[in-house]
Amino acid sequence: MLKFIHYLNNAGYEAVIPGIEKPPGSFNSLESAFQFGLESERKVTKEIYELVDIAAKEKDYSTYSFLQWFVTEQTEEETLFQTILQKFELLGRDDKLAIYQIDQTLSAIRSQVAGTQTQ
Repeated sequence: MLKFIHYLNNAGYEAVIPGIEKPPGSFNSLESAFQFGLESERKVTKEIYELVDIAAKEKDYSTYSFLQWFVTEQTEEETLFQTILQKFELLGRDDKLAIYQIDQTLSAIRSQVAGTQTQ
């Protein structure tokens, strides 16, 4: 969101941040939390694509170029959620060992993400 704010402000526009609906505070399972996350990412991806379409139609090449980072980021985010959900399918949903292995996978992903954010 801050990237959008800075981009708009640097272009001479005032960024207006609308309110968003509060996400659920609890889920039936860890898997359902990740399914919700995937659906949220898909909505964001759709909105980014709509902005890309507008920028292309308006021949606003600067904004089009700016949005390409978000296109790449959304592809990565959706892939991440899909990969995690595939682990549930492969390892099982109720097996404690499977949940432990999923937890280990999530920990590795978190460490990897934290490492890339500090670079």
